[in-house]
Amino acid sequence: MKLASSAHESSAGSSLNDSNGCLPRAGTIAAPITLLCRAMTPDSYAPHLAAGNQLVADAQKIATTDFAAARALWQQAGQQFYRAHQADRSQPEAALRLAQAWMAEAHALQKEGSPNAQVMWQNAAAQSELAFDLDPRNARIAMAAASCHHFAGDDDAAEAWLQIGKHLAEPDAAHS
Repeated sequence: MKLASSAHESSAGSSLNDSNGCLPRAGTIAAPITLLCRAMTPDSYAPHLAAGNQLVADAQKIATTDFAAARALWQQAGQQFYRAHQADRSQPEAALRLAQAWMAEAHALQKEGSPNAQVMWQNAAAQSELAFDLDPRNARIAMAAASCHHFAGDDDAAEAWLQIGKHLAEPDAAHS
């Protein structure tokens, strides 16, 4: 697979394309560089986040009976989270939900035995770190980064993010 020019360019699935040119061509994987695309307004953030969340809920309902259909819904959710993140790059929840969509895709690739799973875990780790930059006191985001680094095979980074997450999860840490 070809490396895309942005962590924001990758998607939950390799077949995602966007009519406004913000999503990658089929077969691309991300690297953390800022993406330039047609402007989206912050007003478009919430509807995309809500649509993505609904698609995730729908996918979870059928995942045990039809994994392929659930995966397609998760990929569509990833598109929505991507659009939400593009609409307002200052929203950590959109950034995290995009990372989580990539985590779901990485897990699916891993389940299939795809050699691209590790690259997708790396992309999810980079996106988790970006989300953490937006909300640096969020233990949940730090733990997501730790998990991604673990599955990407980067034990040192996984341990570092785990320690950050544990520290932030301590009762007094969030306010210090």
